[in-house]
Amino acid sequence: MKATRACLLLGTFLVTAPAFAQHDALRGTWSGQWIPELGYDASTVRFEVDGDAITGEMLNPESVAFDRIEFDPDTLELVAEAISPEHGHFRIEARIEEVTRLNGTLSHDDVSGALRLTKWTYRPRR
Repeated sequence: MKATRACLLLGTFLVTAPAFAQHDALRGTWSGQWIPELGYDASTVRFEVDGDAITGEMLNPESVAFDRIEFDPDTLELVAEAISPEHGHFRIEARIEEVTRLNGTLSHDDVSGALRLTKWTYRPRR
């Protein structure tokens, strides 16, 4: 009986653990460049994951909290929007690639350009 329960729990964990790991792939701080037609600008965004809830904020080019975040853990595609009376409308459409790259498009009002971000990672030296 205990062995059956243990097998069921292990099986459930093995099926759900990859989904949590993928969902958690968005968590962290990402920085790099936004490249609109007339130049480029530094861009940094941060996302937090708490269960199924995702929150986040753009730190620059303007500091605004995202009002809407949609993330598909299967395709690793992201859509995030922020609307601020002071700073306008921001929209990110991007996809996580190679674990630490977030590539896509950032639009600010009617200006759009490529977004190339890298996730901050820390690996202790041995």
